[in-house]
Amino acid sequence: MLDRSTMAVVNNTFDKIDNNGDGQLDANDFDHQDPDERAQWAGLAAAADANGDGVVTRAEFIEGAVRYALLEDDDLAELVAKVRDKVNEAITRAASHFEEVVGNGGDMSETEMGAAADGGEGEDADEGANGGEDEEEGTGTRMK
Repeated sequence: MLDRSTMAVVNNTFDKIDNNGDGQLDANDFDHQDPDERAQWAGLAAAADANGDGVVTRAEFIEGAVRYALLEDDDLAELVAKVRDKVNEAITRAASHFEEVVGNGGDMSETEMGAAADGGEGEDADEGANGGEDEEEGTGTRMK
């Protein structure tokens, strides 16, 4: 997610390019007589027109700006790849935990939900939503 100041810069840039103010970018926003502007439109369309309809929406423009930033900054691209790997690992752990729960009849206590949300870390299995008291079968809050 982009912060407000970055979004303001990206939105202002989009608005400056959108010469006719229709809320989208297309070839009409560029001077057809100027070879440089035709080339700018061709580059922008190639980079940001995700669905190939000849129009770059604000959302496509923002996505294109993010992709461009990742292509231009190797350190940023490496950092994003590491974050993606960490997120995938966490999701895999959560899925494995949920698979174990389903194997136990599908019931999940608040303690187990907390452990799953923490990726298996955090509160001990003996402690949690019930204040550290051992849950007996049929007691405590259970979620389906």
